Amino acid sequence: MERTADPEAAGGAPNVSVRVLPLNGTITQVVVSGGFVILDFPTNGARSAEPTTVYSEGISGALYLDRLDEVRTYAEVWNALTAQALSVEESRQRMQEIKERHHD
Repeated sequence: MERTADPEAAGGAPNVSVRVLPLNGTITQVVVSGGFVILDFPTNGARSAEPTTVYSEGISGALYLDRLDEVRTYAEVWNALTAQALSVEESRQRMQEIKERHHD
């Protein structure tokens, strides 16, 4: 938590943002979906060299999903996560509050 609560460590890079997802909401598909990464590949001419792919790692191994309906499902989960998360500034403030409360 100490490194994460530091604004330079938490989202200091221009391509990184840290947003807190409060746990005071209802448990939904979003909460139980587990970790995943949506991989978008650069285009080669008019179309992508590779299809958008979801990488998901679980207890029994990794999954690579590239069917349109699977990717769409994970994109919807991602959109729901970002809609529920605090803004970058609100997240920094919340992390600072937690740090101050738990670290004398």
